[in-house]
Amino acid sequence: MAERHLRYLNNAGTSWPKGPGCADTVAEVMAADPRTYGTLFEQARADIARCLGIAAPAQLLLTPGCTSALATALRRIPWAPGDAVLTSAVEHEAVLAPIGDLVRNVGVEHRKVPYRNGDAFDLERFGELLADGKVRWVVVTAASNVTGECLPVEPIVAQARRHGARVMLDAAQVVGLSALQFDTLGVDAVVFAGHKGPLAPLGVGGLWLGPDAPMAVGFCDVGSVDLPSAVAMSRSLQWLASDAAPSIGTAASLRNKLRAALVRTPGCHVFGDAGPSTGVVSACFDALPVEKAEAVFAAKDIVVRAGRHCAASTVEMLGAPEGTIRFSFGRQNEADDVDAVMRVVATL
Repeated sequence: MAERHLRYLNNAGTSWPKGPGCADTVAEVMAADPRTYGTLFEQARADIARCLGIAAPAQLLLTPGCTSALATALRRIPWAPGDAVLTSAVEHEAVLAPIGDLVRNVGVEHRKVPYRNGDAFDLERFGELLADGKVRWVVVTAASNVTGECLPVEPIVAQARRHGARVMLDAAQVVGLSALQFDTLGVDAVVFAGHKGPLAPLGVGGLWLGPDAPMAVGFCDVGSVDLPSAVAMSRSLQWLASDAAPSIGTAASLRNKLRAALVRTPGCHVFGDAGPSTGVVSACFDALPVEKAEAVFAAKDIVVRAGRHCAASTVEMLGAPEGTIRFSFGRQNEADDVDAVMRVVATL
């Protein structure tokens, strides 16, 4: 019997397959002489920093993931009652939960830039919300994990700077899928996940603090580094930067192809705009309840993610309170993965 071909379309959740040799690297580091741990760590951090355009590796804190990095960074900012923090309307719960704690426990005000289809971040309204000078930090995702829409990071940073606000960027959905160089972003902090675009194992991420960031964060704040995963991430990032890796534009290209096909499909509702995006497209089908979608596609050897994607406020705002069916491509997907999805859609 011929081997069935698994098509993996949940890269916005966690990537698969991992980088070449990733599993072997984890096993190698776990078996390493413990006297080499310090050297392995310093080399891995230096390699990760170089791949991400970070000149000073000491400014990069390796963390158990993006969620812990966000919680740690937001907690360490010296907030005062009456300070305001500003976000987009498409943030992940990892951003919203610690901000909610600041609102309840410190008296921080949370402001949101509204969303409308075709404009994931209203820059004009953003300027209005900054005008009174109370916004201390702008905390935004580089791209929505639900719709894939990319936010206009450069204009956001420029406006925030003009009004004296600092910027923290949640880059969980773009690191490894874009040519992001941290030192040139003009932001004060960046958080990212290793297990998504960087093709690393679960359990590792990072927090980069700019040289003028007004908080001190150290490894005692986040706990022990998952050294095997950190070394694996460093090697995966180096592979992604090499000529051997698939094109950096593969995921977005496949997303656009699938989105165009879904938009033409009767009974299909596609969320988000056709503009700049990661490899993510979210949809709902009249003939397929969200709670049954993963099983329907899995029966055809296609892995998708269906639900609220740890972004309940986003899916509710989009008019899909039960969630969406999310198809998310990575660099290692292929053109016929789109065709396979549409064959399943045709049977609904």
